[in-house]
Amino acid sequence: MHCCHTDTKQQPSQGVSPGAPSNAHLGHGVRRLRIARRLSIEALAADADMHPTYLSTIERGLSNPTWTKVCNLAEALDITVSALARVAEAEAYGAAYAPYGDITTGPRTS
Repeated sequence: MHCCHTDTKQQPSQGVSPGAPSNAHLGHGVRRLRIARRLSIEALAADADMHPTYLSTIERGLSNPTWTKVCNLAEALDITVSALARVAEAEAYGAAYAPYGDITTGPRTS
């Protein structure tokens, strides 16, 4: 069972906690990080070894990226995969859930 999905209705038998971050939350977080770092879709896609169109579908929550793609995105954004997961959680639960501080700003500008 994948921990991230686009279905908003949770079933207890799935073993997913209520309100778990979805692909849309991950995508919104990626977009927020990309914009904060002043990266174009093309620049981030190139750094993450993916096509800009595919990155766009991730940002819009329309794709279910593989672990490799998530790792590539985290590396291209200069954050850890766990930090990227926390960004998705913050998107799902609101800004109050961000105990890690604001990782949306960073040294990257391309």
